[in-house]
Amino acid sequence: MSDARSAIEAILFRQATGGFIYRAPNPWVFGAADHFLVNEAQKHDILEIVVARRPILRLVVITAALLLWGIAMGTLGWAFSGHEDPTATDVIVMIVMTIVAMFVALHVALRRKRRQLQPILAGLPRSNERITPVELRKAMAGSISFKAALWTGILWTVTCLSQIFVLVIRNERHPLFGDAQSYTTLFLLTVAALLAARHFHLAIRKAGPRQVSA
Repeated sequence: MSDARSAIEAILFRQATGGFIYRAPNPWVFGAADHFLVNEAQKHDILEIVVARRPILRLVVITAALLLWGIAMGTLGWAFSGHEDPTATDVIVMIVMTIVAMFVALHVALRRKRRQLQPILAGLPRSNERITPVELRKAMAGSISFKAALWTGILWTVTCLSQIFVLVIRNERHPLFGDAQSYTTLFLLTVAALLAARHFHLAIRKAGPRQVSA
């Protein structure tokens, strides 16, 4: 079983009396999700639909799309703002537009996935048991492999260092806290640093059992 499939199975399913509790996708992202009781065969069918055939390719495409959207928003903001450097208002507009675009893209993807699952879900009994947000976070942390945690930490570290580099090369003309872009870069730097620390912490936790088993 692939790492992606194992991770998704650990996050979306929980062992229960008579089968498994399945947490169906919520197209509106926030709020309560529907839960169903499924057997082993139904779980297999659901995973065949939910798990991407090429998860790495999908991740690359999503990342590239987000980067292109950010570049497009920055270019449009620069073209229509009438000034060279972005103001606080420009930055806020770009952030809001990016968040809205991400939400719409996620909503469309989840609606499509829900339609694909509907023939299976239509005949399933609903369950009053719930996979809580706390259980989801624990499952996500538990399902990530040592290798995935390590490489993700490295990627976020590179992102953090790139933001530091941007601050350094801009410092002569635009001192830190001197303009809106400095605040944006500092925010991205902080987020990247926190995510890098989190994934390195997960990698260290995963490395413990590996050393014991070795």
